[in-house]
Amino acid sequence: MITLEVDDREVKDLLAKLQARMHNLRPVMEEIGELIVSSVIENFEREGRYAEEGSWKGGSKRWKRLSPVTEELRRRRGHWPGKILTESGRLRSSIHYSAGSNEVTVGTNVVYAAIHQFGGKAGRGHKVEIPARPYLVVQDEDLEAIEEIIIDYLINLD
Repeated sequence: MITLEVDDREVKDLLAKLQARMHNLRPVMEEIGELIVSSVIENFEREGRYAEEGSWKGGSKRWKRLSPVTEELRRRRGHWPGKILTESGRLRSSIHYSAGSNEVTVGTNVVYAAIHQFGGKAGRGHKVEIPARPYLVVQDEDLEAIEEIIIDYLINLD
């Protein structure tokens, strides 16, 4: 007769550590938040990196150029030539994240942010058409990096 004895203490300890880490993913969410904010800032630097309007997916499309009227107004104020959506830098510098134990939110509290993200009518009487210039988008390489961040966090249990 053969007797086989299995000591599963190490496996149980490892599973307990993994379970404990999964209850508080805040460190991972903070790292992901920092990554996404950096990527969004890069979207401003490159003047757009989006796939299609209304999507959160990044891509190779660039933002629509400023209208000649807007360029002239910015020139008069001493802000042209310059980058689109960065006349004062307020919108770009307002991008922030908030991390919880199992989620991260990236966004801005600037009132005019949505009109630039989604486009629409603005100005007095809503007569000016602002084109969508999606800046809150995530690139494929960001998604790959996020996956790596999560896996690294979960497998490094020491």
